[in-house]
Amino acid sequence: MPWLHKYLCKDQGIGMMFTDSQIVERVIKRCTDSGLPVLTVHDSVFAPYTHSRLVNAVMVQAAEEAVGRPLPLEAEHAGLDDVRDKLLEIQQDFQWWREAARCEGYLQRLKAWEGSHGQEVVSLGMKQRKARAG
Repeated sequence: MPWLHKYLCKDQGIGMMFTDSQIVERVIKRCTDSGLPVLTVHDSVFAPYTHSRLVNAVMVQAAEEAVGRPLPLEAEHAGLDDVRDKLLEIQQDFQWWREAARCEGYLQRLKAWEGSHGQEVVSLGMKQRKARAG
């Protein structure tokens, strides 16, 4: 690839990493300004699975602002808002699948917290499973 020769050993990787950091900085700022917590790892963004469309849109816009044109975006997993238009049963299954098993230590701390605050913590998926069973 002769066209690549002029870029080799010219610190082009550092420039690309800087551009990547500009994109991620915009994503973090926009998401946190709107109250949406995000965790970034290199060029990936982890966010609540109920807001994947918003995060994708923010990433597309931030990338276009940083480099002057849209860049391809690839999501590893679909978010709940990606299936929201489908059947309710699919949504319920999706929510159930996304919930992690709770270890005994967590359950003990949760029970202690609920007792000290006088509130029961019930996840959305648990509410729906109880409704289906009852």
